[in-house]
Amino acid sequence: MNLTESFRDAPIGRKLILIGLLTTALALFSVSIILVARGWVDWRGKTVSEMESYAALIGANAAPSMIFADYDAAAEVLQTVVGNSDIVDAVLYDREGKVFARYRAPMHPEGNMPLVESDSYLFTFDQLVVTKPVMLKGEVWGTVYLESDLRGLYADIRRQALLTFITAAGVFLVTLFLFSRLQRAIVEPVVNLSGVMRQVSSKRDYAVRVPVHGKDEVGVLAGAFNDMLAQIQARDEALARHSEHLEQEVAQRTAELRENNRLLEHELVERKRAEETMARLRYELAMVLESAGEGICTMDANGNHVMVNPSAARMFGYEAEEMVGRDSHSLWHYAKADGSPYPEEECPVYATTRDGVVRRSEGEVFWRKGGTSFPVEYVCTPIQSNGAITGTVVIFRDITERRRAEAERRRLSEAVAQSMEAIVLTNTERSIIYVNPSFMRLFGYSAQEVVGQSIDLLTVEDGIYLNPHQTTEIALAQGAYSGETMRRGKDGRAILVLLNVAIVRDEHNEISGYVGTMTDLTELKHAEMEARQRMVELTHANAELRELNAKLAQAQIQLMQSEKMASIGMLAAGVAHEINNPIGYIHSNLGALGNYIGNFIGVLDAYEKVEQSAPDRSALFAGVDELKEKVDIAYIRQDVKALLHESHEGVERVTKIVQDLKDFSRIETEEQWTPENVHHGIDSTLNVIWNELKYKCEVIKEYGELPDIDCLPSQLNQVFMNLLVNAAQSIETRGRITIRTGREGERVWVEVGDTGQGIPPENISHLFDPFFTTKPVGKGTGLGLSVSYNIVEKHHGKIEVHSEIGKGTTFRVWLPIRQIKESA
Repeated sequence: MNLTESFRDAPIGRKLILIGLLTTALALFSVSIILVARGWVDWRGKTVSEMESYAALIGANAAPSMIFADYDAAAEVLQTVVGNSDIVDAVLYDREGKVFARYRAPMHPEGNMPLVESDSYLFTFDQLVVTKPVMLKGEVWGTVYLESDLRGLYADIRRQALLTFITAAGVFLVTLFLFSRLQRAIVEPVVNLSGVMRQVSSKRDYAVRVPVHGKDEVGVLAGAFNDMLAQIQARDEALARHSEHLEQEVAQRTAELRENNRLLEHELVERKRAEETMARLRYELAMVLESAGEGICTMDANGNHVMVNPSAARMFGYEAEEMVGRDSHSLWHYAKADGSPYPEEECPVYATTRDGVVRRSEGEVFWRKGGTSFPVEYVCTPIQSNGAITGTVVIFRDITERRRAEAERRRLSEAVAQSMEAIVLTNTERSIIYVNPSFMRLFGYSAQEVVGQSIDLLTVEDGIYLNPHQTTEIALAQGAYSGETMRRGKDGRAILVLLNVAIVRDEHNEISGYVGTMTDLTELKHAEMEARQRMVELTHANAELRELNAKLAQAQIQLMQSEKMASIGMLAAGVAHEINNPIGYIHSNLGALGNYIGNFIGVLDAYEKVEQSAPDRSALFAGVDELKEKVDIAYIRQDVKALLHESHEGVERVTKIVQDLKDFSRIETEEQWTPENVHHGIDSTLNVIWNELKYKCEVIKEYGELPDIDCLPSQLNQVFMNLLVNAAQSIETRGRITIRTGREGERVWVEVGDTGQGIPPENISHLFDPFFTTKPVGKGTGLGLSVSYNIVEKHHGKIEVHSEIGKGTTFRVWLPIRQIKESA
């Protein structure tokens, strides 16, 4: 027995239960799947829509920040918009694709961002990524990148799917129970009805009928089914009849719809073109208002500002936002030029708003925010809508510069009229168009006699001098002419003048004429001859004066330096005298103090020996031990010797400085030529100026074997001091000064080299000129090297200089060992 025969032989109730359960299970499963799928699709759409809304909102709010490169404002926009959502990462990219601002949720790990095209979205396993361009006025300024965490939402979907399947399972169990209870009453009629239905479904035979076995609900259902089959059969026949007519109507309606679609598409294209035109016009108008040099203000019917362009706001001293909504008259037209009040009923702007008449004005002033005024010319034009005046447009220009130029022209005209030089102005045909009073006085013509005449009327009939036509040709070729020439007056006499001719150009840089100025040289020539004679005499006298001045300046420099060195010497001698006495006391007292301390320590040692041998020591010397521990007697014994030694060294150092000061100044005796150790002089000088050197440089001595030389020691020390101080001042931060000495034949040399800035080659030849210095004001007098040069010359020696920029400078002083005694 096969499966079909087994199913057919089974009780119909069991078959009905099986069929019902299978159908119910399939339906419940399908509905569950559909509900879960529908929820998933709806959730995806809603999530993408929300993310795109967030991206659009961020783009709209962050576009100004990106335009003005305000990174903090852009970051604040990101945090404000996405801070309370499921978005875990939000990034703003600029036009070049660089990160402009970013917000990352706490605890969210940093990773690689998925590659997503602009204005799109991407679902990954647990993320949704959305990107949108940042647009402003049709221009792309960057891209918004948003990343949302989907794991929480996935958990909600799984819970919803589980609940749906549990509900379906419950419905399935209830259905099983109901089928087992109700199948008995309807099995047979249903089986019959099922058979007829299968026949109708398979064969499309609507003439078959279901047998009716009773009048219960199943029988009524069978009768109704038979009636339905009859109706379907009749409807099929009617449909067959009307099929052809319906196809014709469908074709006609399709054609109408196509035509309507075409018209609609054309209308949409026209509307889009109109919108683009309006947007372009708005943009162009905004650009005109932004770039206009004139101030432009629009007011409503009450005189309140509606729009103020940047030029107007700048001239008034306000921000445009401060002016919008405020009354124009009380803001910048409340007073006249003299400061008196300007009544509203007299205001041209208000009058134009009332009567619609265009008004122009040039003699008034507008007032700035700070209370200052500026002259203007302006035009008031009414704004009309549907025949009614709704406001006013005021276009104005600041004419301060124009008035200043007019005043300048008036001053120039007055200056030309009052000039002592004769001035003549011609056109390009060289016809006179203006002469000043000096011209009329010099040549004897009146303005009426020469205006309109050719400039050639001033020509002197002598071929030696250039005529007016020739001078203007030279000016045209070279740009100007200047020279002495002859011009004829009204009385026919020839007048020697200094003539200057220049080209006159108009505002388009085109030549519009010539201008000539003439100075009468008649008296000047006589004065020049006398001046030349006087100049010869003065030249001779000046030569003598220059020679005397040079000698006087040299003597003055020597005198100043001698006085300065004498003052320094007196000061050094005074200081040495005042210091020597107390230093002597200190030195003597320190010696005595050392002896006393030695004696005290000896006594203290004797007491300690007695202390060690005394019986019951701890009871007798308890207080002494406590005092010795308190004052640390062992440390005092050791430290007192060190203190005395340091004090002795300090006194010896002061004594050495005092002696160096005395040696440097030599004030104790009259200055005489004496044999002197050069090294001793250098060391004394170094000791005196050591405070100037020790913080800036290291001093290296490379002394050779030198004999004593005949010299003036204090003056020679001054040379060494000038060279060493100059070397130190040429070192900017930290450097090195090297002092070398040597002997060649009957001469010795002393060399001072530094690692300073070096001396420019163009300054080398001026180093020893009096008062020449490259130091800042207050840092040098320019006398040091000049005085040093004279001292070395006095010693019958010379100074050599070698310098390299950036490497340093070396001075070498050559001195004879023995001075030649000059005969009286």
